Amino acid sequence: MDFENYWQENKKAVISIGCGLLVFMIANLLVNSTVGGKLKDAKRDRADKQRELRQERYTSEAKGLAAEDNERLFAAYGALAASVVFRTRPGFVPDPALGSVAGQYFTRVEQVRDRLSRRASRSGLRPPDDAWGIEMPDTNIEPVIVRHMEALDLIDRVANMAIDAGVSRITRIQVDLDSGFGSKKGLDRLERTKLRFEFDTSAASMSSLITMTQTPVEGDEQSQALAIDELEVKGERNRAGHVKADVTFTIVRVTERLGEDAR
Repeated sequence: MDFENYWQENKKAVISIGCGLLVFMIANLLVNSTVGGKLKDAKRDRADKQRELRQERYTSEAKGLAAEDNERLFAAYGALAASVVFRTRPGFVPDPALGSVAGQYFTRVEQVRDRLSRRASRSGLRPPDDAWGIEMPDTNIEPVIVRHMEALDLIDRVANMAIDAGVSRITRIQVDLDSGFGSKKGLDRLERTKLRFEFDTSAASMSSLITMTQTPVEGDEQSQALAIDELEVKGERNRAGHVKADVTFTIVRVTERLGEDAR
């Protein structure tokens, strides 16, 4: 082949190819000098991490200590839960042998209302105008009824303590189930049913009542200090020694499952 003739005929093409190769080589050098170094570093780091993951991070002794700590934490959690969870008295726990839960609730409501009304009449305590604030749920859904039975138990306890303490008037009782109960959001780790009591009485009787709610009866396994979520007491200028008190008690349940499954 006559190189001189080839060059004359293909000079432009050869120059274009040569320029392209030169540009490619320059670009390749630039990439290797910038990105290439980072890529090598990244590969090296990945290899180091993989070696670390293959190595045992904790000794058998450390694992054993962690297991012991875990057991102690569970034991402490159980003790704390037992101290705060509301222990419903047997008479307010549905009995499968006695028929529907709703029927048992309505029967218990009548019993509690009658007993409290008789005691209040004899002691001079004036009850709320809404029949002790006891609700009659318009549903037969068992978990709802169960929680209202728990609330009925607490109403019965606090109202009887108020009579024993010499409280002159309970102006209001309001029951609020946990906002997460039955909702899409679900319950948190602790479920709280709140019962708000409003009192209009002497400071001495109010002090006595609060003391009673925090003092378990010795020898009574069902007796416990009642959890108070909020407490507000205001004196009255026109009536010396008289107060209006707003107390919110809480029925606490520990939820074993979270989210929508906690019902």
